[in-house]
Amino acid sequence: MDNDAAEIPMAFEKKGGILVRRKVLKGALCIFLMAILVLTGCQAKAKSAEVSAKSVEVQSTSVDELLLMMDETAMLEHLKWLSKEDSGRIAGTEGEDATVVYLKDALSAMGYEVEIQSFPFLGYSLNSVSLEFKGVEGLPEELVSSDDVHGLTYSASTPNDGITGELVDVGLGGEADFSGKKVEGKLVLIKRGGEFFYTKVQRAYTLGALGVIFYDPDGKEPVKATLVEPSQIPAVSVSKVIGESLSQMLLEEKRFEVVLKLDSEVKEAQSENVIATLEASTDTDKRVVLGAHFDGVDTPAANDNGSGVVALMEVARLAMTKQDQLKTDLSFVFFGAEEAGLYGSTHYVEIASRGSLSNIVGMINLDMVGIGTELQVNTINQQDRLALAQGAVEVAKTLDYPVVSLEMGRSDHVPFAESGIPSVMLAAGPFDNYHTDDDTAVAIDTAMLKAQIEWIVRMLHYPGLLDDSSEAVFGE
Repeated sequence: MDNDAAEIPMAFEKKGGILVRRKVLKGALCIFLMAILVLTGCQAKAKSAEVSAKSVEVQSTSVDELLLMMDETAMLEHLKWLSKEDSGRIAGTEGEDATVVYLKDALSAMGYEVEIQSFPFLGYSLNSVSLEFKGVEGLPEELVSSDDVHGLTYSASTPNDGITGELVDVGLGGEADFSGKKVEGKLVLIKRGGEFFYTKVQRAYTLGALGVIFYDPDGKEPVKATLVEPSQIPAVSVSKVIGESLSQMLLEEKRFEVVLKLDSEVKEAQSENVIATLEASTDTDKRVVLGAHFDGVDTPAANDNGSGVVALMEVARLAMTKQDQLKTDLSFVFFGAEEAGLYGSTHYVEIASRGSLSNIVGMINLDMVGIGTELQVNTINQQDRLALAQGAVEVAKTLDYPVVSLEMGRSDHVPFAESGIPSVMLAAGPFDNYHTDDDTAVAIDTAMLKAQIEWIVRMLHYPGLLDDSSEAVFGE
């Protein structure tokens, strides 16, 4: 997820889940029904490959039986591969290219024809960054190391010998925080929270600051975030302990200078979307897009967004077994370069707008779905009032988690929503390891990951999910 702003709830609902009666066919009845399916020669309609005998047998299974087919072992193996190394899926790198191949092979093995959609984007590489403090006493030397300072993506470089200046604490970096502060020719210290990083950096630049140092008062590590677009002055983040130490020394009116050196490069790069489409059993031009971004920041990126990728892969696998009941085409889209600024989803919408955008009747985005204690329905532009978002909330109430509705505009549902397509982002929260090196596979809550998959599957079977009709994406 590319989300540098505090999340502000639009509406809040916390209701007990509605218990649903689970009807699982067992024993002789199950054997009898399976025998009928085999004897009548019922076959699944697959777009590009024959469906296995196992798939044929489950064509008429209930939603609950379909969910019993979830392959937890395969999901965890996918997640382990995706998050096997730090910085492994940054857009425009060889790691991202390898991920495209991995996704293509996995989807092809399910029986999908896979389309690779390439697009250009503005790439960024951080070559080196360092901070040095002059004239200050009381700051432990071990706190100032390469592990404790990080350059924000798209940060401007400094001259080779760096920039030197006094430091000014401006709190959260809002307009009121800057009021009365003399920051021209100085660096500013800003806490994470509230507005986007880029907005704060631009404000500092406009007021004449030389550079910005961020820290997260609610985290430990330097924030690994993006400015979305290149800045005019350098912006870095430090660990919480350094940020708070600097803030305290400034409060005590200790005077010192900061030397910031940052070497970075912005250049044109290439990324891809990976697309697999399941065609409906009936003649229709309607399409629902289910998406998840597969790129990451310079962390293992297991939850953000390996979890969304794994969930989407599993939904695609399960959906294949019920294609004969599908009433609307489903496109499973794994977006590239989301962290760099929603490039993949924006490109997808731009291509669709040349001919088939009106056919997209809904978009469901999965981002950070593997850690948390609540289910989150995220929308923009008051789309929480539409059938898709309302249906997502209603289905979520049947699960064993509280439900929260949020307005969140920094993920791949945004280009769709801005084009007038009903769109939601499903997520879990709270997530303490956001954009940190602790975002590893071992931190994923398997129960939450499976709950998110169940949520999507039940949404696709929910009558009236896309409009006021009684039809579901998967009909009877």
